[in-house]
Amino acid sequence: SDTIISLACNGGNVYAGGFKGLSVSNGATFTNYNRAANGMKSDTVYCITSESASVTWLGNKYGMDKFNGSTFTFSYVAAGNVADMVNCIYLDSVNNKWIGTNAHGAIKYDNTNFYTMQQLYPNPSTLQDLIGTGNWPTIVKNICRGFHGGVFFGIEVTIGGVSCKTSI
Repeated sequence: SDTIISLACNGGNVYAGGFKGLSVSNGATFTNYNRAANGMKSDTVYCITSESASVTWLGNKYGMDKFNGSTFTFSYVAAGNVADMVNCIYLDSVNNKWIGTNAHGAIKYDNTNFYTMQQLYPNPSTLQDLIGTGNWPTIVKNICRGFHGGVFFGIEVTIGGVSCKTSI
């Protein structure tokens, strides 16, 4: 028994993440995975994104786990061994992973290196000036395909003591 907080379907499987790990159903049986028995970095799975039938990414409170159907490989999502909660993972058309975090904002993973938005685009844009942050947001909750194949992400900012949800 667990509360489902993330859900994905791929390759005939249903992936359900909760506070007690990952459950995978093939339509006939459920297989449960957790930190103690299977080496996940965290039992709490905030998001699930399938890259292929054999690769699924899980966001947790420390970074993200890559699941190949039987084993887990963990990655921190910023330089060094910095723990950051992963809220969402979006795969773009060239297989980059765009990761929404709770402290480093949006991070691009090109399957070799992680890049923060400050590294990719060091100068604040007009849009950032318009939303009043003057810098890239540190919390990103959702990422999806944007216009013309770009990346669109949702943020929460506080302006004048009022919390506002917006998109970049």
